[in-house]
Amino acid sequence: MDKLKVVTEKDLKEAESIARIRVREEERKKRIFNAKTRTIGVDADALQEQIEEKRRQMAQQREMERKFVAKTTLCSEVAHQLEVEAQDQRRRIDEDINEYRRRFQRREDTREWDLNDPRMKWKTPPARINDSDPRLCVSSGQMFLGEDLTMVERLRLQKEQQRLWLESQMADRRRRQEDQRKAELAFQRATQVRDQVAMDLERNEQNNRRKFLAENAKINQRLARERMEENLRARHRESQDNLAEMCNFVTSDMLTENPEAAKSVFGPNRKIPYMFRGMSPEEIRSYRENQLQQIAEKKEQEHIDKVTKDQWDGLEKKFARMSAIEEMTVNRRAREHRTQLQEENQTLADEQKTQLNHLNTVVYRNSPTNEYFSQFNTTTR
Repeated sequence: MDKLKVVTEKDLKEAESIARIRVREEERKKRIFNAKTRTIGVDADALQEQIEEKRRQMAQQREMERKFVAKTTLCSEVAHQLEVEAQDQRRRIDEDINEYRRRFQRREDTREWDLNDPRMKWKTPPARINDSDPRLCVSSGQMFLGEDLTMVERLRLQKEQQRLWLESQMADRRRRQEDQRKAELAFQRATQVRDQVAMDLERNEQNNRRKFLAENAKINQRLARERMEENLRARHRESQDNLAEMCNFVTSDMLTENPEAAKSVFGPNRKIPYMFRGMSPEEIRSYRENQLQQIAEKKEQEHIDKVTKDQWDGLEKKFARMSAIEEMTVNRRAREHRTQLQEENQTLADEQKTQLNHLNTVVYRNSPTNEYFSQFNTTTR
């Protein structure tokens, strides 16, 4: 009970913190509930003071955390040192106890060691050694049918037989390994002989290929010389042909512009295009008459097209007038529909206004008093 009445440093700090919070709350109420300050702006001095107070609190918090970390580190080091010393002391005590037990409390020195000796059965002689054991009597019950009294000798003979079998198997294995080694050696020799034969065959093939390539090169050189001579002869023939062709062109009807050369064998009015050198006066006059006839036909076709276009323009104007009349009819019906809709909306608005007046004057007659509004804004949070 006496400890509860003692005021610690932590209680004083908590009381100071609570008092500061209450003071800041009262100052905040004055600023927030002041309509002028709330409407015009904020209190910069108060905000700056709050920022400074926040910074001081953060600095105090960091200092407390630093001191706490340092104190915690020191306590951890002391606790670790104490733990190490305690472990050393426990280890020394355990070593002393084990040494004492090893020297003065051995199991062989206990009174009941003959009962707890794990090798007691090996130390105790068997019930009988053989059938002529003098310890046997009529009622001893130590002789039974099926006993294996020669087990030791039998096991020795079995081990000897097993050893002989093992030596025989090892000899067979060494003999098989020797046979395998000889077979591998023979195989290697045969492989070497085969490789030597293959190398000789490859060497002969390379020599034959080298000779074949040399002969082939000689044949290719001879064919190249023959081809070069043939090309020279072909160029000479081509030059002679070109000279003859130039002479033929110079003396031909195309360069001399002979009009008779343009006539075709397929008809008197057919011409050879690449030999044509112009039209005669009769052909020019006939061509001009055909042009004049085509101009007259084109003018007549243009007059027909103009008459047709005028008819189509009249039909388009008629359809446009009919469309305008139909559009005016649709617009008139839309105006009538809008007018009707406005009248219906006005009727609904009047009904709603009448209902609202009824609610305000008849249903909702009780208005809130100041006591109702005074329960709000009692705190800043």
